[in-house]
Amino acid sequence: MTQDEIQAVALKPCPFCGGELLVTYRPANGAQPHMGCKRCNAIGPYTAGMTEAQWRAAWNTRADAAPTPKADEVEAVGF
Repeated sequence: MTQDEIQAVALKPCPFCGGELLVTYRPANGAQPHMGCKRCNAIGPYTAGMTEAQWRAAWNTRADAAPTPKADEVEAVGF
């Protein structure tokens, strides 16, 4: 991938609140990016040793949504 192609990969919103991602580069940690949500301050992933393409892919990785059971498949529980 070229640098332009890497930059063209859109970063998904925060998986917790839908907020916008803020990426900063901090010389203190070897100019590795520090990523966090502007709204809820969630951070991650840890990027040491990752290329830009790798950390962009890591941020955009989301777990599959858990299947929602149908009402007739759920056992009723009395209180």
